[in-house]
Amino acid sequence: MPFDMRVVCPGMPTNDFPIISPGYPITKISAAYTVKNTDTVILCTASSVYTVTLPQGAAYADKVFDVVKDAGANAITVAGASGQINGAANDTLAASAYHCGRYISDGTNYTKIGGY
Repeated sequence: MPFDMRVVCPGMPTNDFPIISPGYPITKISAAYTVKNTDTVILCTASSVYTVTLPQGAAYADKVFDVVKDAGANAITVAGASGQINGAANDTLAASAYHCGRYISDGTNYTKIGGY
């Protein structure tokens, strides 16, 4: 059965947020992590507070990364290696269960184009 991000992110619009199939790499993490170009979906176990760092936007123009937080009671910070996310130094996936963010690089910074 394919992994469906809309189950984890129920507020996501279905017209621009495709179903994630088993063909997409899913990286499971539980501590600070720097996202790699080969990553697409980063599934975070929020058993502690940590930061997920997106790679430099200049190297990954138009690349999309999905960061998904499980039911853990801790917030996850998403930061850009250089540059900003929506004009801020970072973005936070709230401590309540199952928050997520979809981030795209414009060649310099990242924009959060979806999430819950």
